[in-house]
Formats: sequence, structure tokens, C-alpha cells
Amino acid sequence: RFPLGQAIYFDTPDRRMVFAIPRDGKTYVGTTDTFYNDDAALPKMTKEDSKYIIDAINYMFPTVKITENDIESSWAGVRPLI
Repeated sequence: RFPLGQAIYFDTPDRRMVFAIPRDGKTYVGTTDTFYNDDAALPKMTKEDSKYIIDAINYMFPTVKITENDIESSWAGVRPLI
């Protein structure tokens, strides 16, 4: 659905960087920097971050037309934002 031959990064309209990395027939896309106020031991991807990444993909690759239904999985981690 989102075929890439190699890893890339691109800038979004708000000047943040997004990475897209193909692996085993899937494409990993990220990252986001979000202040996370929930349990840091059990981080989850927020709806806002999911929408941000989908919007970023569709901005850079408008013919792909990724939707929430195309997302197979997600993961999240917590780190300090400095």
C-alpha cells in the first residue's frame, strides 16, 4: 500500500522530520514528539500522533491516500524532550 525501495526522511509543513523505513513488506513511519501525561510505563500512540503521521504521509505522497484503516500496528516510547 505504501511501497518504498529505501528508507527516506522528509520535512512536514511544520518543519518537523518524518522517517519512512521499508522492512519485510511493511513501512515504518515516524516519529513524533508529544508531551505524554499518561502512565509512562505503558505509553500508547495517541490519536493526534496517528493523525499527524497519516497527514504527513499524504502530504508527501498524495497519490497513496493512507487512512487509519491502513495502519496495522503502532508502538510508543517515552523520552525526555530537551
